Amino acid sequence: DDLVTGVQTCALPIYNEIRKIILNEFYKRAQGTSKNPKIHMYNFPELKEIENEVIFDNVKYLINENLVRGGIDEDQNQSFPWISKLTKTGTKLVEDGKNRQFSIK
Repeated sequence: DDLVTGVQTCALPIYNEIRKIILNEFYKRAQGTSKNPKIHMYNFPELKEIENEVIFDNVKYLINENLVRGGIDEDQNQSFPWISKLTKTGTKLVEDGKNRQFSIK
């Protein structure tokens, strides 16, 4: 695709991994099996080395694709993403992915 740059192409695998981490954590929370049920996604152990802006972009994607219920709180200086739960579509994606490697576009 002419419109995809090398930078975007290189970012896709890490973005996919970030999305899977977020979806899996909220799936575990819904099942009552999370080891970190109260921490914000910026503080997920698996994401501690990822810049908040990158996590933010991935949360926006998950919200826009109807995989999670959540939103973006904004004030003059910052924007803060939040997720309340997975949607049925997000839950199905995680459950289907347990049997195979799932990929998020």
